[in-house]
Amino acid sequence: MEEAKNIRKLTVESPLCNLDRWRDAHHEQWPETMRRLFAPLRAAAGWTGLAVADRPLQNLRKLTLHLNGSKDRYWDIGAGSTAAIFAHPTLEELTISCANLSDTAFSSVDNKAHQTTLKRLTLIECNVTISSLRDMLALPKALQSLYLGGSALSLAPGRNPYRDLYGSEEPADTCAGENSYHHPSAFSVESGALCKNDPPSFFAALAQQAKSLEQLDYETANVTKGSATPSLPEQHAGLRDFVRLHTVTLAGMYCSEFEEVLLCSRMAPPMLTALHVVTIIDAGGAGGDGNGHPPLAWTRSMASALPNLAHVHVTILALSSPLGRWANFHRPTLQAAEAEFGARKLTLWVYKRNNWSNCFPPYLHGEEPNEGRLVYVSDGRGFVEQPRATSEP
Repeated sequence: MEEAKNIRKLTVESPLCNLDRWRDAHHEQWPETMRRLFAPLRAAAGWTGLAVADRPLQNLRKLTLHLNGSKDRYWDIGAGSTAAIFAHPTLEELTISCANLSDTAFSSVDNKAHQTTLKRLTLIECNVTISSLRDMLALPKALQSLYLGGSALSLAPGRNPYRDLYGSEEPADTCAGENSYHHPSAFSVESGALCKNDPPSFFAALAQQAKSLEQLDYETANVTKGSATPSLPEQHAGLRDFVRLHTVTLAGMYCSEFEEVLLCSRMAPPMLTALHVVTIIDAGGAGGDGNGHPPLAWTRSMASALPNLAHVHVTILALSSPLGRWANFHRPTLQAAEAEFGARKLTLWVYKRNNWSNCFPPYLHGEEPNEGRLVYVSDGRGFVEQPRATSEP
């Protein structure tokens, strides 16, 4: 890598990061392995004193890192100058998984505010604090896409994430294998509920990219029911100043504080055209958002607060509910939504994922996520069942 000056796309996957193999990352060897991996990345960011003409990876545009720590599923951003990846002078797209980003993770790059070329940032199963989120989002000149994926699969002692989050045991044939969930982290509780724990600071951190952000994905592992009263100050801007934001995705266990922003016209992003929701239904097909609201019902309410919305996508995760039972349960809501959405020229798309994929995030080379099947469209087609198409808006 130190001799590679023309690489534009680089993916590095630790052979130990899935299938429980991170337990074999020996304390004595792993720090040196990580040091050697990040040495050219540090040099590329100008941290080694090399002249620009002698630096490696000066044409790198896209970087993907699926790593692990020393006998730990998570690795630390900031340790050993690993934060250099965020200061790379030409990088436009960065994807990392299972990383800990503590309050001091970006102390070595705090002089790079609004200087980096990063446009797309994807954090999969990462543990992020409010402070590190603020420092991280201060770096790009104009970030366009942010995927903020909390540690939904962290496993505390005695917990099964599939049972705790989705009310069912994990299927026996998953590629994860027995006892191979992501190792719990000290940050996992906080990172799983960033918005709920401190909504004003959460949206203030995002607001640093308000002028450029076009797509926002927020996945939370929070399982606590939200409060019935607003948690944001009355005059809080929320996402109102995000003038380019056209797509928002909410996944995981619902965050009522984030929903509040989308339900309130004075805080909602003014140009939002597509809303994606990944929800969970029980064996009877009802489901909800953690506050007793059927998911399709509050999706209709959310749509009414977003005047430019054109498409609402709802993906349901159903372990045991057949399509027919789910359809019968939601038929009145869907019929009402079809009439209401049709009058607004708004389309509702509903997808269903049957059981679980054989793999869980991060998806490594050769692994394909379970995208589910399209089961309903409110444009007159009604109930259908076909594979999800990449051309859908």
